[in-house]
Formats: sequence, structure tokens, C-alpha cells
Amino acid sequence: MTVLPRLEQRLADAVRARHMHEHAARRRRRARRAAFALAATLALSATALAATRPWTSLDDAVRHGQRPPAPAQHRSLPRLAGHGRASLARFRGKVVVLSFFASWCEPCRRQAPLLARTGRALAKDGAGTALLVSWGDHARDAKRFVARAGLRMPALEDARGRLADAYDVRGLPETFVIDRDGRVVAISRHLTRRRFLARAIARARRGSPPESG
Repeated sequence: MTVLPRLEQRLADAVRARHMHEHAARRRRRARRAAFALAATLALSATALAATRPWTSLDDAVRHGQRPPAPAQHRSLPRLAGHGRASLARFRGKVVVLSFFASWCEPCRRQAPLLARTGRALAKDGAGTALLVSWGDHARDAKRFVARAGLRMPALEDARGRLADAYDVRGLPETFVIDRDGRVVAISRHLTRRRFLARAIARARRGSPPESG
């Protein structure tokens, strides 16, 4: 008489334990699905934000796939060679590889042959130009550097560093690739590599992507 109730109780306990286990498993599955849905929603929101957010710096905007307007496009600077002044706006409609340099900058010397080839290639098919801006240097030394490096391209002198400030230049060399619409496509805040320039110029040649909305 005592064995049967015990077996029934054990069976009931086992059934109850199984139901509790299944219920906990369902809760875990629902929690995982909810977490996945939340992560997907956050990812989509982040993507949408990256496409529309007014980023606070050139680097942020470019890093998130935007093409912010190049700063200070109408600021004119004296030419290193010859007379007169020029500004970035003068080259609107062309791809521009804007590079800040100084004669005392060793990486600038190493980068010079690449800039020379890039400038010649852009000028050859009329697609654009390389534009040099000396910063933190004496004009005489900058001119000598440009001549010795064979940099036959427009070169300007930023004696007061105002253009450099607009681009938040922190060291040298620093290079900015700008498309035909005057928008920054890519930024190199160190020694520029051939692969970087090739890819950036290819994107700049394609023009600005259409705006959404």
C-alpha cells in the first residue's frame, strides 16, 4: 500500500521537472531570439545613423562612408613658384590629391616619388591634379624641396597654417583625396601608400554617391 503512492509521487515529480525544464528551455530560446532581433535592430539603426549623421570631424565622416565638403575651398594661398595666389576652389571639377608637406619632413621625401607619379597620371588624362601645400616651413626651403623632388604640380605656401588648421593637420605628411564635387573621399594622416591612393582616386573619379531620401 505504501509503494504505489511513492511511485506515483516520483512519476509526478519527474513529469513536473520535465515541464519545468521545457519551460526554461522555451524561455531561453525566446530570450535568444529577442536578443538577436535587438542586435539586428541596433545594427540597422547604426547603419542608418552613419548615413545621415552630421559627423563632427572629417575623419569621422569619411570613416563612416560619407563625403564631407572639403574645408576652406576658397581660402587663397600664395604660390611657391611664380606669382599670384590660388585656392582649392580653382580645381573644382577635377580630382585633387591635396598633400601637406615640409622640406624637413623625412616621410615627405619618401612620399615624393609617389606624388610625382600620381600628379603626372592625373594631369595626363585631364582628370585632376596633385596639389602641394607647404606647412611649418620656410618658402625658400619648400621651393628647393619641390624642385629637387621633381614635383611638377601646383604648390602653395600655408605660412600661417590656416588651411592646415581647417584640415586639422597634426603631422606630416597628410594627404586628402577630393572628388570633382569638392568632397573629401579619403584621408591619410601618415606616409601615403600607392594602394591607398589608387583606391581613393578610383572612388573620387566615380563622383559622389546619390543622396538617400
